Amino acid sequence: MFSNACLQWLPGHEQRIREMLGLLNEGGTLAVQIPSQGKHPMHRLLNEVAHRAHWTDRILSHRPYNELTEEEYFDILSENASDFRMWEIMYFLRMPSCESILEWYRGTSLRPYLAQLSDEDKREFEAEILEGIREIYPVQRSGEIIFRFPRLFFTAKN
Repeated sequence: MFSNACLQWLPGHEQRIREMLGLLNEGGTLAVQIPSQGKHPMHRLLNEVAHRAHWTDRILSHRPYNELTEEEYFDILSENASDFRMWEIMYFLRMPSCESILEWYRGTSLRPYLAQLSDEDKREFEAEILEGIREIYPVQRSGEIIFRFPRLFFTAKN
């Protein structure tokens, strides 16, 4: 069974991993890849801006992050799998601009916030996010930005 960048959209990882392991045939393997969102500065930035006093009367619900720590995944796997392996990979994506990072997030993590805002508020919110992106991600000599994207992987046998 394979889950590639899906599990983070669902709550209850401990129960879900147990259930997925229970669906495996004898000797089967569960393979999971999940973004390490808690380590990603962009997710911290989104959370920080969305919780600023200026937005509290307009952003009433926040994007949930359905992610456990490495230690919690380790404990779940050690208690429910006959064998498992875990590792993390850092992708170094080449982004042409800070605006391209903002555009990437418009299709994912920004959506729950933007859906709550008027067009004018969307522009203001995105401007604050873009300002934060410029502080977090320095421009390289080539003019590009290194966009680090950590991912947690694990395989487990039933």
